[in-house]
Amino acid sequence: MPAASPVQDTAAFGLRVLLEELDAQGVEPRDVLRRAGLRTLKGQLTQPQRLALLKAASEAASDPLTALKAGQRQRVHHFGVYGFALATSPTFGDAFAFGRQNLELAGAVLRITYRQDGTTGVLRSHNPGALGSLLPFTAEFWRSSMVTLLSEILEQPF
Repeated sequence: MPAASPVQDTAAFGLRVLLEELDAQGVEPRDVLRRAGLRTLKGQLTQPQRLALLKAASEAASDPLTALKAGQRQRVHHFGVYGFALATSPTFGDAFAFGRQNLELAGAVLRITYRQDGTTGVLRSHNPGALGSLLPFTAEFWRSSMVTLLSEILEQPF
């Protein structure tokens, strides 16, 4: 019986799409996991493990759009129970509020705040300095992921 692919696990808080995108570029997912000091994406990942995987993915990427493309691969079900709670919220506002209040469940590596400015909602990432040179890749990945997930929840472009 062949070994299970490390990309098949859905409990990886949306990070599996990075491995899928890199695999599409010809980069072996197991090599990226090994660089990050991981064997699989099964179970909970600690913050340092998430950052190690983001760093390994960034270093392995040959396409400068890798993080954006990976974010476009996101689906609500990649986030397990967290994603299910978002998808089954009675309104978009409820889903958005739940998502913001429980962002750590999605494996976010930045603190995100929200404020209303008239009719415009403003999302802001905090503590980006802690990411150093990993900031552009991480910001592109998570923002692309957010747009994709919000579009899926709305069932129209966000």
